[in-house]
Amino acid sequence: MNRNKIVLFPIIIVLIVAGYFFISQKTLQETPRSTSTNTLVSSLFITEAWVGLDGYPGGISLRTTSDVDLLLKHNNADVVYKYSPRDKQLLLVNIETWSNAADEIVDCNTQVGKESWRINIDRETNKLLVDGKEGKGIKGQVHLRHQFTSTGDKIAVLSASGKKSSSLLPFLGEGGASGTHYNQVFGFPSLVSMYSVVELPFTTENITYRSCWSSDERYIVYSDALDSQLAIVVVE
Repeated sequence: MNRNKIVLFPIIIVLIVAGYFFISQKTLQETPRSTSTNTLVSSLFITEAWVGLDGYPGGISLRTTSDVDLLLKHNNADVVYKYSPRDKQLLLVNIETWSNAADEIVDCNTQVGKESWRINIDRETNKLLVDGKEGKGIKGQVHLRHQFTSTGDKIAVLSASGKKSSSLLPFLGEGGASGTHYNQVFGFPSLVSMYSVVELPFTTENITYRSCWSSDERYIVYSDALDSQLAIVVVE
């Protein structure tokens, strides 16, 4: 009897392990896989070399290099950063790098909204409206900003998952929101989603961020009021 128990014990162990493995595999097969298109944006960059450069006209300008790196220049000085999507680093470069780039320069101060009579954010519902109809497919429940490309056929929409907050100061605009913030790109006026949803590494609850497109429409740059903090979205 004892000998039979000794023989059966390893067999039982093998059966338990096999059963557990079978159940685990079946569970994995039956569990729906996430189809989320969310992608974390690059880190929130601190632009220490631009500290103290605020004043008129302020703001930044963008252009790209021949190898599709992004150049960012402060409008008040010849201080240039370069962002490479390959290593996701923001580094200082000399002004010659900016001068030798052939791509069109975009002054983010002048990349203003278009067709304001057709598109706006309703401040009662906090929803983006095109021709009076709410835009669908915007991830965050609070719609905060929209920015056209220079050609006007696409818009970047900033939204947030939390609650709307009022502006700290009147000149800072309509205020922000708490929660996770998202960047999405839509065609205009169709509002058809074009690329992945991107989760942004900041909140506008206490800080205002504006956005700007590069001329090749490959990058969207979010910056705070003093351009001391940047988040860079690679549109793909």
